[in-house]
Amino acid sequence: MLRFCLAFFSCCLATLASADEIETLNIIRRETGIPVLQADPALTKAAQAHADYLAALPGAGHGESAGQTGFTGTTPTARCKAQGDSGGCWEVLYESASANPLAALRALLKGPLHRNVLLDPGMQRIGLGSARLADGSRTVVITTGKTSLPRKEALLAHWPLAAGPLQAFSPQFASHEENPSPLPDGVAKSGYILSLHANAVLEIGEWLLLDQQGKPVSSRQLPTQENNWAMLMPNQPLHPGTRYDVRFSGTLAGQPVTRNWSFQTLARVAATLGSATPGQSAQRLPGIGDQLTIDLDSLSGKISYAANCFHIERVDGARLSMTYTGELKYGPECWVRIDDDEYGNARQLIQLGPPGS
Repeated sequence: MLRFCLAFFSCCLATLASADEIETLNIIRRETGIPVLQADPALTKAAQAHADYLAALPGAGHGESAGQTGFTGTTPTARCKAQGDSGGCWEVLYESASANPLAALRALLKGPLHRNVLLDPGMQRIGLGSARLADGSRTVVITTGKTSLPRKEALLAHWPLAAGPLQAFSPQFASHEENPSPLPDGVAKSGYILSLHANAVLEIGEWLLLDQQGKPVSSRQLPTQENNWAMLMPNQPLHPGTRYDVRFSGTLAGQPVTRNWSFQTLARVAATLGSATPGQSAQRLPGIGDQLTIDLDSLSGKISYAANCFHIERVDGARLSMTYTGELKYGPECWVRIDDDEYGNARQLIQLGPPGS
């Protein structure tokens, strides 16, 4: 069955279109206990062709219309066949304005429908393509596929997992973060959605999410169109900066299977600049052209930055790098502000004093 979906993430996602990013995804797959994906020429050509199509016709999503420039097929599978592939393929895509592969994977894996394409143990191949849009952002297409020789061993991946590149996860999921939304009608927000992904029939026996006191967290299983994967939705957003345990038992390909694991939710953002923390003043300002860094305790998917007297150069993991310019655009004081809309604690402000202080 063809599976593909389009997400409109409110955060800025990264360009996931190089061998390094494929390896990052494969590290995550290894940590979940499933085989890695191999780069495939046909899938890569199909992904690149659709990325070029989207660059010319933004907003087309997963479809293409015959007669349009760059048309190669109306569906992902048709586009893969046009490049010589015969195994069928699945597709996820997004737009990007930054260059942090972990931010991209964090956002893509947050949506369980996208996640199922990337963590399906039956997937064996991958193709990546990207193209720049007129506004300077990039559209990125990820295509995955199987082969004519399916895996014989029954495999099961579980998510989220407190290992590998992504050490912590958002406490909540909102209905607008994936289209179509996996949440039930009338539900706008939930906790981070858990999932299981298999390459054989999966039957759920018991599936519990436990808080730090070992008490069950109110949750419900969400329906899926296929019998090889499952979703568990916490009915309310989880607590930030908190460890949760998961217990699962059921059957995989008719055989008993259990999984016990834990994960950590992201903490509320907190920033430090040397010895200065939000609400405090930092030490003496640097000279023009000097570099400063701000360390963050964690990154949610919805953090933005602003500064007075500084030019923000880049965000690398949990570090914000800036160059001091001394240019006052927003008042007489120099400052750096970090906004976190995901947790509602918004403004984290570090005051740096007036230029020359």
